[in-house]
Amino acid sequence: PWDRNLIETRFYEVISTDAILGDQMPRILGSDTVSRTLMLEDLGEAGDFSGIYDNDPLKQSEAITLVNYLSRLHSQFNASTFGTEFTNREMRTLNHFHIFKFPLDANNDLNLDQFTPGLTVQANKLQQDHAYVDTVAALGNLYLQDGESLLHGDYFPGSWFKASYGIRIIDPEFCFFGCREFDLGVMLAHFVLAEQPETLANKLVDTYGRATINHSLVSQFAGVEIMRRLIGVAQLPLKCDLRKKIEMLDISRQLVLSPQDE
Repeated sequence: PWDRNLIETRFYEVISTDAILGDQMPRILGSDTVSRTLMLEDLGEAGDFSGIYDNDPLKQSEAITLVNYLSRLHSQFNASTFGTEFTNREMRTLNHFHIFKFPLDANNDLNLDQFTPGLTVQANKLQQDHAYVDTVAALGNLYLQDGESLLHGDYFPGSWFKASYGIRIIDPEFCFFGCREFDLGVMLAHFVLAEQPETLANKLVDTYGRATINHSLVSQFAGVEIMRRLIGVAQLPLKCDLRKKIEMLDISRQLVLSPQDE
């Protein structure tokens, strides 16, 4: 969408008013609304956290830093202050399609066997599971609703940068005021996909604050994110075979249809 840059620019401007959050993102150096150009600080010799999918486990200290950023982001900015400024409807509609609709469309023509032979058959099983498809659709409708918390909108290892001076968060172009459980669910989904210890995931929920979230909703959004990363277009550099992917799809189904409430 043509205006995506305007929303992302505004996110960086707003975040810079909070010293803690501002220090955890690239600094905005300049912008031009006419040409939709955004100039950001060069992070130097840094790389994202995609290595966690390939035997480079996340340290507990890193995970706590990441979840503390999310918790502060969700609590520091109120939707009533910003009105419709962060509706980000076009980008959210695009994301909604790729997360909640396309992967479960039996006619999407995506050849999953090019990634993992046999995966197409497994995708078809989920696509024909009406209870699962209907619940994912309902969660998609919730995603499209406006809410009170400012979300990053795409909080996964590709949006986390690590360097010698610390961790930085990037790519908030899908940001909006919505349901905080979405961001947290996406984050936890990638702990499952990267086969991180369950104890680490529990530690993150404790650090975020168990009393502040709907646990069932976090589980359901996590289940959807697992599904779309396995049978959607946004593939990950996963080092796992068909057996493991079937296992993860089973986890997705369980999280969506029988979510954890604590």
